[in-house]
Amino acid sequence: MQLAGVCTTKDIFDDWVKAQVSGDKEGLLQLIIRGQCFIAKQGERALVIDKGWTTVKIRMRSGPEQGNAGWTYVEAVNKYKE
Repeated sequence: MQLAGVCTTKDIFDDWVKAQVSGDKEGLLQLIIRGQCFIAKQGERALVIDKGWTTVKIRMRSGPEQGNAGWTYVEAVNKYKE
């Protein structure tokens, strides 16, 4: 199952991407523990509420994070589009 990180701001999402690229699993975990990011799973529904060149802001419509919003990769839109 593919997963996507979703973060409360674009800057925090940039931190998520940096941690992912560098393999900093502890950094990713800290972002989740602090409530700054969460994981969206493939098949969960989301509404696109804002769009940039490489990122989109979504509001979760299903799953454990239902109602929460955040920024993720544009590529995740097809996976999570409502």
